[in-house]
Amino acid sequence: MNDKKLVSDLLTKSLEDLNNKTKDLSQLELVYQPKNGGWSIINCLEHMAVTEKFLLNAIRETIKARSVMPNLNLSKNDASILIKIGDRANKVESSKEFCPSIDNKNRTHLDFLDEIESNRQETINEFNSTQVDLRKKAMPFAFWDKVDLHQMFLVIGSHMVRHTLQIESVLNEIKTN
Repeated sequence: MNDKKLVSDLLTKSLEDLNNKTKDLSQLELVYQPKNGGWSIINCLEHMAVTEKFLLNAIRETIKARSVMPNLNLSKNDASILIKIGDRANKVESSKEFCPSIDNKNRTHLDFLDEIESNRQETINEFNSTQVDLRKKAMPFAFWDKVDLHQMFLVIGSHMVRHTLQIESVLNEIKTN
């Protein structure tokens, strides 16, 4: 499988999986607070909406502002990015700007799903339409000194996988109670 197809499939499939897991949930399921103190499902949806928009904007800014690095080759890190971002055993504390906010308390899960869908379509469009060699531009990113922009699209897809798994965990906890 080529690099471009991997990213494209990840971006598409992760959104499909999220929609399949969340579109028909009840209000009780959406707001259930896990016993471990983690986020509710609606909190996860809010987080995904905010985070993807931020990451896509960071990619766009890097495309505009950073120069091409012809000798850059970070592709050896692709697998570790997919694993580390998607791995729920690796707990990560989100920065405040990506955490659920009281400002969104009146929004529904369908509002967040619409925003996530819109963000994802923008992400896919940016990935498919950019003329820049994404492997030759880089930016700093948590866990790695820097990642290339191709890898940032892997991060976006893996981030959704991570939180879809979190949602599944919450739903499994609800079923056992």
